[in-house]
Amino acid sequence: MLAIDNMELLKKIHSYNKGGKNVKKIILLTLTILILLFSFSIEGNDENSKSNQKNKYVIYNMEQRPKNLIMTDNKNVREKDLIVSLFEGLVSLNDKGEIVPALCKEYNVSEDGIQYTFNLRENIRYSNGEKITANDFVQFFEEFLCDEKNIYREDLNCIFGVKQFINDTEDFSNVAIKAIDEKTLAIRLNNPCENFIYMLSKPVMSLRKYTALKNENTITKDTLFTGPFIIQDITHDNEIVISKNKNYYKNNLVTNEKLLFLLLMIKKKH
Repeated sequence: MLAIDNMELLKKIHSYNKGGKNVKKIILLTLTILILLFSFSIEGNDENSKSNQKNKYVIYNMEQRPKNLIMTDNKNVREKDLIVSLFEGLVSLNDKGEIVPALCKEYNVSEDGIQYTFNLRENIRYSNGEKITANDFVQFFEEFLCDEKNIYREDLNCIFGVKQFINDTEDFSNVAIKAIDEKTLAIRLNNPCENFIYMLSKPVMSLRKYTALKNENTITKDTLFTGPFIIQDITHDNEIVISKNKNYYKNNLVTNEKLLFLLLMIKKKH
């Protein structure tokens, strides 16, 4: 298994961005230049830097600061790159665009293609050390589906009971997203849907405390993260510094201690 280094993280981000309608060539060119210039150790050398500080960074331009860590009210691909670094879902995409297990160690599909069973990893935790269980996913999906401003919730209409829940004709207890035990999550569909597992790999489907983040309506470091990084600092210079999540299940494979997200708007030439 390869270490999660600068290039692997960027490949992972790109795998979600493939086919994004809003990704401009000039932004990709800018990102390439930034990788070439800054994918090495940066030692602070200004008056506020500590002489012993040696931190590796990926410098990544996100253009503008997202208003929160929910990001379900728009289809802005680039702002969701932050979610890829901070949170994970049941499955994700590798650098080849293939579905791979993430917070689940494996998943099984019934012969009729209707029942999906996800077996969670034993060592998955939130960034504060709290255990992640199947009930956390049930709660996440309920809060995700309750959000009327969420433009992605109808993507899950293929799940039994979701359409009725969204239309307020049934309550969530009739939605076929169930925790069998602490480490087993079962999801039953209305009909076979080959695209379902891909939908679960989208950044917006990453596990997080949805309602809490929505109510905060801002980006804060006081968040429970589930991905390889956590927010360490948000500077006054439009920078978001993220650092390695010590409670991430593959923490030993994350080679970069810190990453830096710049928020620089690129002016279009007319």
